This record gives sequence, C-alpha cells and structure tokens, in this order.
Amino acid sequence: MRNTASSSDSDCFYCYHHFVFCSNMKIKKPKRKQKMKIGIIGTGSIATIVTNTLKKLTDIHVVGIYSRTKENAQRFAQKYAIAFYTDSLEELCQRAEIDVIYVATPHIFHKEHVRIALTNRKHVLCEKPLTINEQDACDLFELAKEKKVFLGEAFWTRFNPVFQTLKDIQEQQVIGEFKSLLANIGGYGLNSSRLTEKALAGGALLDIGVYNLNLMFELLGSDFSEMTMV
Repeated sequence: MRNTASSSDSDCFYCYHHFVFCSNMKIKKPKRKQKMKIGIIGTGSIATIVTNTLKKLTDIHVVGIYSRTKENAQRFAQKYAIAFYTDSLEELCQRAEIDVIYVATPHIFHKEHVRIALTNRKHVLCEKPLTINEQDACDLFELAKEKKVFLGEAFWTRFNPVFQTLKDIQEQQVIGEFKSLLANIGGYGLNSSRLTEKALAGGALLDIGVYNLNLMFELLGSDFSEMTMV
C-alpha cells in the first residue's frame, strides 16, 4: 500500500491481506456473509491509495471518511462514492455500521486518532509507525485490550511474498541460521514538511527506517540487550 496509487494487483494483495489479517484477529464474524465496513481517518495520499485498493475488493466497503475540514471530506467522499463524510472524529467513530477504522494520518496524530476509535469500541488498523514512542503504543494496546477490540499496524512489507519467503528460509534453516542483516531503503523527502519538521515527528527513522528495523526483528528476533546504529 506504500506503492503509487495504481491499478496493480500487488496493491490489492497487500491491502486485502491487511484486512484479512485484521478480520481474523478477534473481530466477530457475522452469521451471514457481509462486507467488512471501513471508516477512514485522513484524506491524504495514503488514504487515496487505501481507498482505491479497497474499491477493487468485493468483501470490504468504505462507508465513512474523516478530514480536518468538511470541504475536504466532502470532496473525497464524492470522488470515491463514500456515503458518509465528516470533520468530527467522534462522529465517524460512533457510526454503528462501521466495523474497522483505518488511520491514515501523519504519525504524530496516530495516538489520539487511534485512542478515539478504540474508545468507541472500533477495531483499528493504523498506518505505520503506530506511535512515535513505545509508551504510547503500550497505552493503546492496553486500551484495545480493555475495550476487547483489535488494534493492528498496517505494515505492508510483512505481507510481501519475498518477505514471507525469507521467513520460511530462516524458520526451515534452508541455508543455516541468519547471523547478520544488511538492509537499505531510501527516498527523497526534503520537500515534505511531514518528513522534516520535528513538531510533526519527522525524520528518516519513523518514516522509512522502521522497514529495516521490522525486517531485522522478524528475521533475527528481538531478544537482545544492546543495539548500535552507525
């Protein structure tokens, strides 16, 4: 879902598996086959990619959209034929027909947006990084546990076939145990205030560095006492 907004099957694959994963994690399944109904927080580039992709799927339906201004929310809703739009987070999260809230806002806002959704007993799938620090993440997981709802991080690389193959190779010891990992990822982001401003929790680590860290944790585990970065 971090690819450009296109009609490629790979976008469908990643987005579909995010929500299938979500649906299998304690979301009560209806007795008869129904569409999973999604409310999206945010109308930026990620929300656009997610909405475009979900519209290709037959068992998931976007029914609500939130933006900071009602004009943006209305414009987005009209473009994608979404029935409900609002500039109130509470109003979106209180909609009875919504099963899951997808948080697609800059990560500095994730904690508050996820908190509101969980408080209203909505299952939540949030763009990575879930929060900007460990304590905020722990607080949200505790709230999800209290409300008995699912909280997940939309980390598309975890569902990449190559990523899954690497995990299989490691688990089956096809070439022995992995001892080290060299990972590189990059891109130009100096023209985006979301990536450069401290007030918005900008910086390379939270935006793209988390991909390398996640790969390391998934393949090598998290049982270590010291980490050195160069």
